Amino acid sequence: MALVFVVSGSAMGLTAAAKYRMDVWKWLVPFALACIFAEGMSNAGFSNTLQLHSTESQRRSASGRLHIWHNTFQMISQHPWLGTGPNTFARSYNDFERGVTQDAVVNRPFNLLLGLAEEYGVPFAILFLLLIIAQLRSAHIGLAVETNDRNAATFSICCLAGMYSLLTRELFYSSLFRSYQVAFLSMLVLAWTTQPSARPSIHNKYSASSSWSASYMAVCGSVIIASLFFMRSERVSATHFVAGSEKLHSGDFLSAAHEFEVSAELKPRSAYYHASYGLALESQVQSDSWDDSNRSIANGRPASSEDMTLRDRAEREYQVALALNPNDASFLNNLAWIEEAKGKKEEAARLVSRARIVSPTTPLYQVSASVLEDLAGKRDDSISSGANAISQSPVLVYSSWFVSLRATCANCMEAMLATAVQKTSKEYDRYKSPLALARLGALYFITGRKDEGYELLRIAVTAIPNLPEAWCFMARYEMEQANYTEARMYYEKALFLNPSSSTARLGLCQVAIQQGELGDPCEAAVEWRIGAGMRSSNSMRAEYLYGVTDRDAVNDDVLPQGFLSFCCFVRVGKSTPPLNR
Repeated sequence: MALVFVVSGSAMGLTAAAKYRMDVWKWLVPFALACIFAEGMSNAGFSNTLQLHSTESQRRSASGRLHIWHNTFQMISQHPWLGTGPNTFARSYNDFERGVTQDAVVNRPFNLLLGLAEEYGVPFAILFLLLIIAQLRSAHIGLAVETNDRNAATFSICCLAGMYSLLTRELFYSSLFRSYQVAFLSMLVLAWTTQPSARPSIHNKYSASSSWSASYMAVCGSVIIASLFFMRSERVSATHFVAGSEKLHSGDFLSAAHEFEVSAELKPRSAYYHASYGLALESQVQSDSWDDSNRSIANGRPASSEDMTLRDRAEREYQVALALNPNDASFLNNLAWIEEAKGKKEEAARLVSRARIVSPTTPLYQVSASVLEDLAGKRDDSISSGANAISQSPVLVYSSWFVSLRATCANCMEAMLATAVQKTSKEYDRYKSPLALARLGALYFITGRKDEGYELLRIAVTAIPNLPEAWCFMARYEMEQANYTEARMYYEKALFLNPSSSTARLGLCQVAIQQGELGDPCEAAVEWRIGAGMRSSNSMRAEYLYGVTDRDAVNDDVLPQGFLSFCCFVRVGKSTPPLNR
């Protein structure tokens, strides 16, 4: 009853304002200006938050923004109707990225419409867009009939220019406001003040068209208000989801599972909520089966019956998530690892093969496929998957996963590298892509054709300078040639392009050591890496297991923290550390 009253009252109020030409703009404009001024005064704290989380690189980088928009589109496809809830973009995005460190948090989608669609749903964003279009149409009509009134025309032009400038900024930059509601109100008022229906002194032949526009605005406004009331349960479920995410990241897996369970009950059609519930349960099982305080690296204990019950529940939740969204590669990948832990190796290989097909350019799923297919006895498929992963990201050859091949299948290393070179070479011959050329150059460098690889890398970065890993490989070449000045310059370029690159930071440390500058560069690199959560205990266990002493030999920072070490331990049959988020 309250919902009907609010919707009906809003529609009647807006229609009456247009029909009787109420002089509402005189009090709407000061109110809007006050809101904008208040938001502007509070933007200092918001800017500090952006700076704290280091989003400056994304804000000034067009490629970074395109990457964020691409991921936001994928997030919208998971929750198209009602979104993830108000003020949940930052948490949802960085959970979606899986592996984004705290110093590179993305707070905004840098696009107002994408942000509305992600948090409130696609229908809400479409209504907002239609409402703005209707407002602009009325504004242009109002400007056309006021050519003889200089004061009114000047006022309309100013408001219309402000409308366009604000709308353009919101479509290509970070949000100016703390909330989308204030941006919506400001655009609504700026366009409203340019309409003939907003000023009673104007009578013109366009009044019928203006009244139609006002009526349409009333309908859209009513639907938007109804949507806000309808999303109450969504906001509650989103609140529990955010709380569960925080507990998951803090290591309180059982509490996180409870929060995710409530979210899934409130919104049973959300595949992501069910998958998060399953992830929390499986994380609890893994944490129980690995305890550093009373167990050595090579010893573990059998899972208890309670652990198996939790794992069964995790499996069930992932199966529900897959039933709701059958083509989510992350669901397939995580369920595959659960099946492997339960001894269903064939089923695990089948699921991870589906994940690899769904997302063929994601190295994480290729690595999973390589490990699980090897455990299922599919050695040829394992080599092919590993070669695909290395072809997409050559830096994986420095990971603990690739190092573990020395203990299990030394011939596989050579086969994977040869296949990766062949695949990348064919890709470049077919598409002539500078990105493929850069990856081919890196593979040549790794396989010993260093001079040729360096030339290919140099050509690639000339065409596309925004390739931090290519600069790192070029720096490695200069290091081997004892050209430390050039190596430092290349590492600094890579670090500028990607401030989260641990390879570049540790490379600068190695250059400093070679040039006798002991102390600050290396200490800064180590402190940053520890502070960012890199060089995790999982990576250190891998170094201990294989006797690796070179800091750059095991680099697990190219995929979510600890995942490559997890694959390493599974491959060699050791007790596994916790499955990473």
